Formats: sequence, C-alpha cells, structure tokens
Amino acid sequence: MSIKTNTGETVEELSSVRQVVLVFLRHFGCMFCRETMTRLASEKAEIERMGMELVLVHMVDEDVADQILELYDLSDIRHISDPNQEVYKHFGLSRASSLHLIHPLNIWRTFYYGIVRGHFFGKAVSDPSQMPGLFIMSKGRVVKAHRYRLVSDQPSVLDFVTG
Repeated sequence: MSIKTNTGETVEELSSVRQVVLVFLRHFGCMFCRETMTRLASEKAEIERMGMELVLVHMVDEDVADQILELYDLSDIRHISDPNQEVYKHFGLSRASSLHLIHPLNIWRTFYYGIVRGHFFGKAVSDPSQMPGLFIMSKGRVVKAHRYRLVSDQPSVLDFVTG
C-alpha cells in the first residue's frame, strides 16, 4: 500500500532514507489524543535528533489537521489524512470494543487527563472508536509496533523508539 503524506512523499520513500515513526492518533476531540500531541511536542526534537522521522496519521481532512497540529506546535510534522481509516486497517489497528471504552483505568485517566491536565472532552470529528498505535518503519517494513490496549493508554513515543 502506497501511503502519501501531506507533503507528497510516501512512507516507503521516507523510510528508505531513515526510520519513520508512525503515530496513529484517535479523534482530535479525544482528551487522550490531545495528551499524546502535547507529549509529542515535547519529545519531537529528541526523536528527530536520533535521526528518525515523525509522521502522524489522523482521520480528518488535511486543512483541519493543519489547524489543530499548529495549536500543539506540531505543524512541522508530516501527516497522513485517513478519513476512511484504510491506513489504520492496513496496520491492524482495531476499533474499540465496549471494554476499551469503559475500562476502569479509563475512568481514572479521564479524570487525570481531562481535569488535572486540562484536556477536557471535545467533539468527536471522526471515529471515536478507532484505536491508535505506534509503529517504526525501516526500508518500507514495520520493525516495531505498539497497538494500544485501551483508548486511554499514554505511552511515551520517545520511550517507544528508544526501548
């Protein structure tokens, strides 16, 4: 599958030059997605210093994503618009079951990330059931993968690439 970024390069082309870290996001109204973007903003310079290319995958039009990514200081990161979730499916990312959504850990994390960290609830502008994930690609192949178990999982992308 040829997957093009907003700047026209394919993931395969980018990964032939250096490793690509694909970060699959939930919907932009999700407080957990907002926390992920906040963390990425603080981790991106270190990831890039390691010689890796960050690429975000989301489910909205590029123009909408550009506006949101700018709010999180991520406007310089390549991204892939996937409103039909074909790329998500290609990478084996499932849709959330009831357990993914109502798990007790989600309740605690909803309080923490929503109230304490200030991300609150937002309007779901795409599929709120789509699960996120992290992948490292090298020379067109996935060499490392993390598929979230819960919608509220918050792995550090930096820890993922260095671990």
